[in-house]
Amino acid sequence: MDESTKKQDIPQPKPDPYIEELFQRIKEQNITIDPTVWSLLTHVLGNRTYAIILALGDFLSTPQWILNLGSYLMIFLYKISGGRGKMYTIQESLQRALNNAYIIKDFLKHLREIAEKKPGF
Repeated sequence: MDESTKKQDIPQPKPDPYIEELFQRIKEQNITIDPTVWSLLTHVLGNRTYAIILALGDFLSTPQWILNLGSYLMIFLYKISGGRGKMYTIQESLQRALNNAYIIKDFLKHLREIAEKKPGF
């Protein structure tokens, strides 16, 4: 995945008041997450999110003409089969999925910053 498919096209997510409120409560109440739980979260969610980002980046680095042709064919077949509503191009669908993977990554990073149990007293 090249740098152009990384975070440059990724819009910052709109703040979710519910999540922001929970993050604030975690800070105020000094809620921490045990290092063993962080290991599990990092292994399961972190590694899977990273793998998704890599796979989507690989797809997005496919030559543009191939993605355009594939999208045209996909939308054409969708319409002639009676599909209603908007059909997204391959690039749009991949970019939306990539944006969501980055949102998960940023969420885990922020949660870790405020809730990781620090070693020591």
